[in-house]
Order: sequence, then structure tokens, then C-alpha cells
Amino acid sequence: MIYEAKKMAMSATGGLLIAILIISSVVLTGIQPTTGAKGLLIINVKDDPAMLEELWINISAVKVHRAGEGNETWTDIPVVATDPFDLLLLEDVSTVLAAGELPVGSYTEIRFNITNAWANTTENPHQLLDTVANGLMMVKIHFTIEETPITSVLIDIEVNEQTILSSGKLHPVVKATVDYVE
Repeated sequence: MIYEAKKMAMSATGGLLIAILIISSVVLTGIQPTTGAKGLLIINVKDDPAMLEELWINISAVKVHRAGEGNETWTDIPVVATDPFDLLLLEDVSTVLAAGELPVGSYTEIRFNITNAWANTTENPHQLLDTVANGLMMVKIHFTIEETPITSVLIDIEVNEQTILSSGKLHPVVKATVDYVE
């Protein structure tokens, strides 16, 4: 468990360093896009406490929806946290899930795909979990991308451990908050 906590802390630090590298490279190179203004979006993920020993998830894709543009305006955001991670280690900290540039504008939804998930309990180590809606989680949230500041969205995944323990299903409640970082 201590090894896994250290591994998660190193992954979180690595994700943060990647996000800083992306931000620094965009700022330092002074590259100006020719197709319109863009701003940086960073999506972090954290967890509320649960009674499980470990809850591992693997998120394979993240998309955001631009306001007023119809269904064809979903944009993929590069996933930084490509390895499975123990969601329960993210109670007091967050890790960078995805980061990327988006055209300046208003956005209304984030979707992410949970490829697989498993829980570890004393009675049942490595219990594979069914995910709701084929793993597609949707978060309705309004945020704005501007050239500056950087837009940071924190996704908070609240886990219903009773559903996991009784039926082997991952049925989280997902909330998000937005912060604009200078």
C-alpha cells in the first residue's frame, strides 16, 4: 500500500510536470496559431473518501464539447494519466488526467471513457467492475477557454462503495469545478 501511494505520488508529480512542460513550451516559444486563438485546458481528477482498500481505474479518452456548435464539435483532449491509477489515493490531492489546447470559446460538457476498473477489498482482491453506460462518464459544466489565463477543471469522482461491494458495479457520481490560473 505504501509502495502504491509512492507510485501514485510519482505519477501525479509526473503528470504535473508534463502539464507544466506543455504550458512552458507554449509560452516560451510564442507560437501563435494561424487558425484562431487558442487557450490551454488542464483536467485534474480527485476522489472523495471510500471504504474500499483500492479502486483502480483506467481512463482512455477525454472529450469536451463547444457550446452552440452541435454534436460535431467534440474535441479530444490528450490523456496524460494513461496508466491505471488508484482513485482512492486522490482524496487530498489531484492528478492531471488530460491537458491540451482548445480554440477560444465556451464549453459545456466533458466526457471521459473508463476503459476498465477494479477494486481491492480484503474479501475480494482484484474484483473487476462493470462500468455504467459502457464506461462513458459525462460531466455537464460550463467553462470558458481564453488565451490567458489557463483554464483548469477539477473532476471529483464520488464512489458508491456499497454498489461496488454488493453488485460489482462502478456507478460514480461525477462533479466538476473550474479555476482560471494566471
